[in-house]
Amino acid sequence: MNWGERRLYDGSTLLHRDRFLYGGAVTLEVDAYLTDRIILSLTGRERILWGTTTGHFHAQFGLGVKFIIH
Repeated sequence: MNWGERRLYDGSTLLHRDRFLYGGAVTLEVDAYLTDRIILSLTGRERILWGTTTGHFHAQFGLGVKFIIH
């Protein structure tokens, strides 16, 4: 697992050398058209990962503005 390294890219540490990491993610994205060319976007994601020292649940939220250019 991870080429023998116990530390992962996000700073978490594998608990055991033969531990298997598993998990998933649920994402919700909502877009609201403010005008014909401007969109307000809201995103929420919940990631679940077992087998590391950083915990099981990681939430991410995002807010953005999209411009449509023709």
